[in-house]
Amino acid sequence: MYTSTYRRQHTKLLEQVAELKDIFEQKEFSKRESEIIQKLSELSGLLKLHLKLEDENLYPALLAHKNQAVKEMAARYVREMSGLSEAFTNYRTKWLHLGAITAEPQKFVEESINVFSALGTRIDKENNELYSLVDNLLIVVTPSASTLDN
Repeated sequence: MYTSTYRRQHTKLLEQVAELKDIFEQKEFSKRESEIIQKLSELSGLLKLHLKLEDENLYPALLAHKNQAVKEMAARYVREMSGLSEAFTNYRTKWLHLGAITAEPQKFVEESINVFSALGTRIDKENNELYSLVDNLLIVVTPSASTLDN
């Protein structure tokens, strides 16, 4: 499967989101704020790496594909991702410092659920639509080893 690296990253992203949601349910924000920040930072780092791999390997291959429908789908995904990426950056900037979460725990949870929901929807679309297309058309988009090291 040509998209196995991207799919594994999606699985890891969803696992990290699930871990954060478990902490939210316990409602111990003041006791666990440092842990939450650490987990959000890890999620952010993995998401950043994932997006870099897609931007450097997946989307250029799809945008250069000979099939116009593939090119158009890739362009649509690129446009849609910019909004989600910006929303996640704003979310991360707002909440990744001590005191922010405990000052407004309900708002933090609401914004987290919104961002996580959008991320989950995007992952589902990529796994079931885009990555399936890539695998069915046998489009080689596997990241190089040097890209994975960054």
